[in-house]
Amino acid sequence: MKNKIALLLCLTLYSLCLNAQWNKIISGTTKNINAVTFSNSNTVVAVGDSGLILRSSNAGNSFTIVSSTTMKHLNDVFFLDANNGLAVGDGGTILKTINAGISWSAITSNTSNDLMSIDIKNNIGLITGSNGTILKSVNNGAAWAALTPFTIYLLNKVRFVTNDVAVISGNNGLLLKSTDAGYHWTTENSSANKNINDFAIYPNAADILAVGINGLQISTDTSFSTISESTISAQWLNATQAVPNTDTCFVVGKNATILFTANGNSWNTITVNSTEDFNDSYFVSNTVGIIVGSKGNIFKTTTGGASLSTKEIEKINFNLYPNPSISFLNITGDFEENTQLKIYNTSGQLLIEQIIKGNSVLINHDLPSGMYLLQMSSNERMGSAVFVVK
Repeated sequence: MKNKIALLLCLTLYSLCLNAQWNKIISGTTKNINAVTFSNSNTVVAVGDSGLILRSSNAGNSFTIVSSTTMKHLNDVFFLDANNGLAVGDGGTILKTINAGISWSAITSNTSNDLMSIDIKNNIGLITGSNGTILKSVNNGAAWAALTPFTIYLLNKVRFVTNDVAVISGNNGLLLKSTDAGYHWTTENSSANKNINDFAIYPNAADILAVGINGLQISTDTSFSTISESTISAQWLNATQAVPNTDTCFVVGKNATILFTANGNSWNTITVNSTEDFNDSYFVSNTVGIIVGSKGNIFKTTTGGASLSTKEIEKINFNLYPNPSISFLNITGDFEENTQLKIYNTSGQLLIEQIIKGNSVLINHDLPSGMYLLQMSSNERMGSAVFVVK
């Protein structure tokens, strides 16, 4: 009977561990968070409703609220480098920072339309928004001028594919493409005429994966020569991003929807402890990513975010002793550099976390009596073991 209970607990803990790849972060706000980015590996900036700006200096483990000098909703944020960034929002709002998001000041936009998205590449900047608004900068965002509208529809997202090629997605199935860094645009409407909220350059530099209303997925190449449409969710999908240096792409949306794919065709669902809408995600590396959403929700992963139960994972073999433990654990094994160690209790709460260097580690602890799960993870490898504290 005891063996069955231990086995059940082990399986339960392992399941909790898989779902715990996205850990909830205290944001300090109940306002909607609309966009997030990293300015470097440690600094995270998120923006949201009523002028909300959040900043983290520890890779998103905790956040502080920063004064933004506006009460307008902020819809997107972009950093040129570790210090210089811009945020855009409703009513033609453009803010800039020169100190990694610590303080912000306003830039004249010469428009009162809502601004939804910003991207800058090779000194050329583009901002899109309501009523077909496209703003362009030729000096890294220091000044902006409006281009002649190509449409009346809301333009939700703009991204540079190369220095010269840029793509915009919008409502009514709208896709725009420029091959001269935004001076001229061609229009492509998908047959569904559904709102396209975001897109990623995925799975390679010549292809686009776009998402939108009612679970819409659109796959096309950057020339729009072929466009295929499908439904991958029952939820409205708000944002998508390819994970750097991997074959994985994430999509987030309403009602805490998180999907990921390794090929753009089949999708897997990840469940987290939330029912709120997710509005944006950003991966700064192949392991570290942030999701933000309504009512101040923030989730973070340090393991790539994809459910390990659906990926091919090489096992990490290790030994731990003594087991049962009283105040310490010795752990030995063949560990890669920067292997991550985590210890969870039976409620799935993360209690201990550290990086292992070398082939052995001594963990001193003051854990109360009970049963615990120890997990090792590194890139595409994972191992776990249950131990008891007397």
